[in-house]
Order: sequence, then structure tokens, then C-alpha cells
Amino acid sequence: MGIFDKIKQGATKAADMAQQTVEVTRLNSQISTKRKEIDRCLTQMGQFVFDAYRNTDLAAAEPQIDSISQEILHLQREIISLEMKISEIKNEKHCPGCSNTVPYASKFCNGCGHRFEEHEHLQMTEPEAAPETETEQESKVCVVCRAEMESDSRFCMACGSAQGDRTKP
Repeated sequence: MGIFDKIKQGATKAADMAQQTVEVTRLNSQISTKRKEIDRCLTQMGQFVFDAYRNTDLAAAEPQIDSISQEILHLQREIISLEMKISEIKNEKHCPGCSNTVPYASKFCNGCGHRFEEHEHLQMTEPEAAPETETEQESKVCVVCRAEMESDSRFCMACGSAQGDRTKP
């Protein structure tokens, strides 16, 4: 591969990463807007409850509380959906056991050892493989299957076994 091909490939990767960053920023902005809307709903709900308390008729606030609660649940589901889109773009997923973020292809969580079932993989569309990047962080290998791991992993993402403090030779 010639130098111009390498430059072109590097420019394409940079453009793709910039587009990814723009999309993640846009989605995070939407999440922020929805969280502010939830805060507004909670404030409104609190006002209804206080007014009902002041009038010594808490039951009077129930219809408004129910309506606002439904709106909050809807906003929370939208936030989860947006967070899943961000995970797809970043080629990662979140562990339901400990909320740790792991690479999409992981079979086990490196934080708690949770095994990702097939249906958990199918919740998101299969993202493109992320380009490999060099890290300066020290790595280690799994004591059971010898898969390369991040140095702070407590469990292997390939086989799920608990790890000691061995570092890569």
C-alpha cells in the first residue's frame, strides 16, 4: 500500500470518527433535553401534591400524578432507546448486572462476570467492527483461556472466569 493510500485511509477513518462524534453529541443533546423535561414534570407533580396537601385532599392530585407519571415513564423509555443507539454507534453494550460498559462482542462482563445470552446480543443490530487502536495501558491475559484482557478486568470477557492480578508476560 502506497503512502497516498495510507493517507486516504487515515482521512476516511478520521471522517468516520468525526461523524460518529457528531451523532453521539446529537443523541446526548436529545437525552439532556428529555432529562430536563423529566425534571419539569417532577416539579409540576410536586406542586400538585403540595396544593392537594394544603387543601387537605391528597386524592385530588391523583389524576395529575398518574398523567405526569406516565409521561415520565415514556421519557425514560426514550432515554434508554437513545442510550442504546449511542452504544451501537460506539460498538459497546452495558452489563445488566453491574452497568459496566464492555465491547459489543464480549461474551462476559469484565466487571462482574455476567454471561451475555444470545437474546442480549440481538437487542441491538450488529455494529461494524471498531478499528483497533493501540493503547498504552498495561494488559493481562486470562488465567484460563489466555485471551488478552484489559488490566483492570476482574473477569474474562471471552470465557467469564474470575481473574487474579497477573499481567501479560
